Amino acid sequence: MSVDRTGGSSIKVENGSKPSHNRADSGFGLALRRLAAWLVDYVVCAGFVSIFYICANVFYLEESTREQGNLMLLCAVLTVLLISVYVPWKSGASIGQHLLRLKVVRWDQRSRSLVQLFAQECVLKIACGPFVAAFFVLDYVVFGLIMHRDSDHEPTLDYFLKIHVVPN
Repeated sequence: MSVDRTGGSSIKVENGSKPSHNRADSGFGLALRRLAAWLVDYVVCAGFVSIFYICANVFYLEESTREQGNLMLLCAVLTVLLISVYVPWKSGASIGQHLLRLKVVRWDQRSRSLVQLFAQECVLKIACGPFVAAFFVLDYVVFGLIMHRDSDHEPTLDYFLKIHVVPN
């Protein structure tokens, strides 16, 4: 076993294998992974909503097909609920969290309730998405890095939702 010193921190390496400490699993790396997962979720939902919205606008061009336009808008709402609430409820992670290997757990280590899923995944991520992303970055920079000088800062929204985001 040898010790490799990079960037002032020691990382243990055994028999040429990968280091046991991964910088993407904590601090700034974890914050970037969370933002990337949020971006994936937002783009997927926005993509599906855009498709249904364009179809609805095509149906609204003629008076006889207005009901199909209303159906397209209903499908958009149901798709957002399916992607942002049902998928994380069944699989334990949203699409972006699954791709970036993140896991969201409650403080009491139980799975998230449907209310928590709806609040975090649907309302905060999708409906208020860009504002929440900006708040997350400001919270991490101001409270985590400037005031506390802690790169493992727990975001304020996680505190209110009583959750932890951890690498999977």
